[in-house]
Amino acid sequence: MARDERTRPTRTGSGFPQPPRLPQGMPEPQLPSIGRSSAQCAFAAALLSLLLVTQQVGTPTSVVVVVEGVPHRTVTAQRTVGGVLTEMGLDLHDALVVDPAPDTPVTPDLRITVRRLRPLVITLPDREVPYDGAARTAAAALADLGLVLGPQDRLRVASASLAPHADLTPLRSVYAHDQSALVARSPLRIEGVRAARNSLRFDRLEPVRIVLERAVPVVVHDQGQAVTFATHGASVREALAEAGVAIRPGDLVRPDPETPVRPGVHVYLERARTVVLTADRATRIITSRVKRVEQVLQEQGITLERLDRVAPALGAPLYDGMPVQVVRVREEQVVEEEVVPFEIERIPTDELQLGETHTLQPGNPGLTRRYYRVRIEDGEEVARELTATQVSSEPRTHRVQFGTRAPTVMTPEGPKAYTRKLRVWATWYNASHGGKSPDSPWYGVTALGLRATYGVMAVDPRVIPFWTRAYVPGYGIAVAGDTGGGIRGYHIDLAFDEGVPVTWGSRYVDIYLLGSPTLQDALRAAFPDE
Repeated sequence: MARDERTRPTRTGSGFPQPPRLPQGMPEPQLPSIGRSSAQCAFAAALLSLLLVTQQVGTPTSVVVVVEGVPHRTVTAQRTVGGVLTEMGLDLHDALVVDPAPDTPVTPDLRITVRRLRPLVITLPDREVPYDGAARTAAAALADLGLVLGPQDRLRVASASLAPHADLTPLRSVYAHDQSALVARSPLRIEGVRAARNSLRFDRLEPVRIVLERAVPVVVHDQGQAVTFATHGASVREALAEAGVAIRPGDLVRPDPETPVRPGVHVYLERARTVVLTADRATRIITSRVKRVEQVLQEQGITLERLDRVAPALGAPLYDGMPVQVVRVREEQVVEEEVVPFEIERIPTDELQLGETHTLQPGNPGLTRRYYRVRIEDGEEVARELTATQVSSEPRTHRVQFGTRAPTVMTPEGPKAYTRKLRVWATWYNASHGGKSPDSPWYGVTALGLRATYGVMAVDPRVIPFWTRAYVPGYGIAVAGDTGGGIRGYHIDLAFDEGVPVTWGSRYVDIYLLGSPTLQDALRAAFPDE
C-alpha cells in the first residue's frame, strides 16, 4: 500500500528546492568544459549560485509558525511553506503534520501550523518494529512496514482495541500528550532555530505502542467433531473461552488448559456425562467420563452385594442425563409364632347341681412356628414366602363337667325344682291400675288375656318368657302373664286382687323360675358369661 500522501510530505512538492530557472531573456549558462581554465570554472560556479539564490529567495515576508501550539513570528524570504520550515531546520521527513501544505506559497502574515507525530512501535508476538512515518491509520503504517493484517488479527493500544482504519493523529499528537516536550515559548527567530530544533527531533518522543495480536488457528476435537477456528487467547483455556466452548466440571482437556497456544495446535475434549445416581436412599447428580454403568459405580465407590439390583444393567453405555438406580436387596428369615387356643369340652352330669362345674382337665394353648423368607429392597419388605411350619406344642383341650340336676326351693306347695334364680325389683298392681274404666270390657285384662288377679305377674319377656312359672318369696307362685310399658329388664309387677289390702312393699327379691331345666338351661346356669 502506498504512503498517505495527504499527511506525509515528500521532497517533490513545489515548496521544496527545485532546479533554478533563469530570468526571462537571460541565456542559458554554459558549464565550462574539462579543458577550460580553473578561473573560468570558478566564475561559472559563482554565477550559477547567484542565479539559484535569485530564483529561490523572494521579498522578505513576516509569517507566524505555530509549533505544537506555541506561535513563533519570523521574517523569511522563502517562497513556500516547505522552504520556510526547511530554513527553520525542520526535517520534513520526520513525522510532521503541516498546515497549510508544504507547497503553499508564502503570503504576508501567513499562519503555518506544525505538529509532530509520535513515532509508532508495532509489537508483534516475537519482536518489535519501529515506525517513524506519517501514516494516518494503523493499516497504512503496517502496509508501509510490509506487515499483512489478517482478517481475524486484532490491534490494541494499551488495554483498548484499535480499529485498523481509525485515525491515529489524536494518539500520536505530542501537544495532546506531553507539553513538556515543546520548544521554548519565546519568539523563535531564524538565527535561533537551529539551536532549538533538537527539541523537535523525532527520536526524543515517547512512541505509541500498537500491539498486533495475530489470530492463531486452533483445531478443537469435541465429541467426534473437529472444528477449526482462529483465536487470540494466550492459553488453551482462553482460546476455548473465546470460541464459546464451555468446559464443565469433569471434562478432560488435552493438552492442559494452561498450555500456551501455538499455531495449528489440536485440542481434544473428552466430555464428562451427567448421571443422576440413586443409591442407598440418596439421589445425587454426578459427572463422569467413563463409558458404562459398571464403571461409574466403581468410580463412586459403590460396592454391589450378591442380590443388589442395578437399572439399567451394568454393561449399559452411559449417555448424558442418564438415570442410574442401585436397589439394595437382601433376604431374611423371619420366624413368627402363633398361639393356638385350646378347645373347651363341656360335659353334662347329673352328679352336679345346676350351675355347678368341675374341671376334669385344664386346657393348654398350643404353639406353632412359621418360617418365612422375606425379600427387602431399600429397607422395605416387598415379598414374603412361607418356607416351613413347625408345631412346637399341640393345644390341650379344656374338659369341664357342668351340672344338670335341678335344685329345689321350698314353696307353699312344697319343694319345687327351678331352672334359674334371678334377683329382680318387685312392685305390685291390681285391675284399677290398668288405666281403663270399670265399664270397659278390657278392664282388668292382661296383655295375654288373663284376669289381673293374684298369681299373675307382669314381666319383660326378653328376660322372663311369657307363661313361665316363678316362685316369689313373700308372694307365692305366679305366672308370667302380663307386661307393661314400665316393665323393663329385671323388673316384675305382681298382681293383687282388687279390694284386698296389700302389704307388699316394692323391693329387691330373689325369685326362682320353676320347671325342669333343659340342657341349655344347664349350660346357661354353669356358664352365665358365655
